[in-house]
Amino acid sequence: MAMPDHASKIAIALRAACVAGVLGSPWRAMPAAADCLDWSDPTAEIVQGVVAAVPGAGDVSYRIAALYVGFNHHLGAVEIRWGNAATSMRQLLFHGIHDQPPATIARTGEGLAVAVAFCPRDSEICETASVPWIYDAASRRFRSADLEDERADRDCGPAAAEQAWPATPGR
Repeated sequence: MAMPDHASKIAIALRAACVAGVLGSPWRAMPAAADCLDWSDPTAEIVQGVVAAVPGAGDVSYRIAALYVGFNHHLGAVEIRWGNAATSMRQLLFHGIHDQPPATIARTGEGLAVAVAFCPRDSEICETASVPWIYDAASRRFRSADLEDERADRDCGPAAAEQAWPATPGR
């Protein structure tokens, strides 16, 4: 059996160190909430408004945040609130990394649509992804056709980390 040369020994040692570093990394033990947008961060750009007469839900207040994280990327979030004071509901429709401009929200014939821009690396051309959200009266929640879109609310929504939402005029 041939003995590995010096370069092979170094390569094996480096691979072992990398594996040990990844497995022993404190990052893997961090909760998902650590990656969630902090709405109270003073550097976050936050826009608030109301989408009137959303089918099934009535007037829906929203807040959209964008926090610059480098390389023309932003950690963004779109959170909505609807109902009266006694039955107020909150839901996070989008949470993730995106490019400029910030996410937008609009009323559709069936509910809401959230649009977010994504730009391929080293490209001037961006693509806007729009996800429709339809109000489900039985669950009193907005539902996406793609259940993966609902992961944001589970991981970073109001139940994951309750944070104050300033009062919206008229609410």
